[in-house]
Amino acid sequence: MDIKVESAFRVSTIFLTGRFDAHTTEAFRAAVGTIQDGQLTIDLAEVTFIDSRGLAALINVYHRFGSALKLRSPQDAVKLIFEVTNLDQVFPFESLTP
Repeated sequence: MDIKVESAFRVSTIFLTGRFDAHTTEAFRAAVGTIQDGQLTIDLAEVTFIDSRGLAALINVYHRFGSALKLRSPQDAVKLIFEVTNLDQVFPFESLTP
């Protein structure tokens, strides 16, 4: 997975690309650790797969940021995982398309 972090004025976005699984959660946690408090958006548009460890990593981030966290533009296969686990009821999602 590739991870890119953009931050400005207490608003940060993490862009993830590829598989978000047990092999990539440590790199994700390290990236989140560099972010100060404020608003955080995690862009999932380029995530092709997420497993339970990826979901657990997102839940941990949710515990830190709460309502200041948003997930953006998951692909259909990734969105389905959130729906099946009912995590779509927990995480706020936003889309780049109007």
